[in-house]
Amino acid sequence: MQIPNILTIIRLMLVPALGLLMFIKDYRNAMMLFLLIGVTDVLDGYIARKYHMISKLGTLLDPIADKLVQATAIAVLTYNGLVPIVVIVVVVIKEAILGIGAVTLYKKGQVVVQANWYGKLATVCFYAAILFTIGLNIIDVQIKYVHYIVSVLFAVAVLATLYALYMYSMNYIKVKNRIT
Repeated sequence: MQIPNILTIIRLMLVPALGLLMFIKDYRNAMMLFLLIGVTDVLDGYIARKYHMISKLGTLLDPIADKLVQATAIAVLTYNGLVPIVVIVVVVIKEAILGIGAVTLYKKGQVVVQANWYGKLATVCFYAAILFTIGLNIIDVQIKYVHYIVSVLFAVAVLATLYALYMYSMNYIKVKNRIT
């Protein structure tokens, strides 16, 4: 098995620990684990591209790992009352639509849908919002209006996600028309 795929599998295995740490509000350790997960994500992509180790398995597992990390963090932050429920609803709906579309394209023409810049932008926005929220809870900030900053960060992430959904939908239509 290639190193990038091993890193992705490690990332997948760390998701339950991240969820647990956030659930019990051990935000300091959750932050460290979240950062470690982020480093493995960057490393696996870098290694795969630099050393030509891009594989179908990695192309499939990497976005699944990203989405599980993101959804777990957002779900627990929502449960802990730190993020509005609409955020997790948008994420779940977007991922369900994209998942169905990806499976459909794969079944019709063996097409593996790869991430584009707009999907990566949405992921980066969510990671920034999650990191900021966890960080605020580590230092227990009581600054006036700080919750507005969190709301703005998550609003930007949701808008980036909706834009990504739109762009992926347009791409889905083009690819589907090409293979049918």
